[in-house]
Amino acid sequence: MKSKIARMVADQLPQLMPDDQRQWGAAMRSEIYAVEGANSALVFAIGCIWTCFNERMKEMEFKLKLGRYAMVAYMIIVAILLSASVSNIYQTHAPSGMVFIGLMVAFSATAFWTILRGADALIQAASSMLILNLSAYVMLQSTSVGNDVWVNLDFYRALALEGIGIWGALLLGGIALWWLPRSKYAQAT
Repeated sequence: MKSKIARMVADQLPQLMPDDQRQWGAAMRSEIYAVEGANSALVFAIGCIWTCFNERMKEMEFKLKLGRYAMVAYMIIVAILLSASVSNIYQTHAPSGMVFIGLMVAFSATAFWTILRGADALIQAASSMLILNLSAYVMLQSTSVGNDVWVNLDFYRALALEGIGIWGALLLGGIALWWLPRSKYAQAT
């Protein structure tokens, strides 16, 4: 092989492949070195680069799907945990029970909507719930809210603050799931 470019490409192939396929990249490197003729080696090297990028993209697509389903699983688990405690909370204090029923419905609906519509739905639901939780927190911080209806005002503040954290994290995850397939990394396929 006489092509300097083909040799440079060949030396990078094992690093371009996903970790579990580095041996394949090393085998491609050996094949490039064995090809006779500079042009033939360069054409083969370009084909190897294409293969490496395709394999890398398959790995990224799998990770994106895994991330999406992990977020859905998280929302379903939260909904299940909420549903397990809703009846006890509702019997103790009906307004608190209604809040937990609303949370259970929100997590369940968001999980279902995300399965159907993907990252766009997760962004829509999480941003809406984030605004709702921020509004609730600001309202609960005001002095005009009386303690007569709200048995434990600090509990509701903590619940709103927790909601801000959870829905904020889900919003960031949704943005990542939306952005990554559209990024410069996904354009290689």
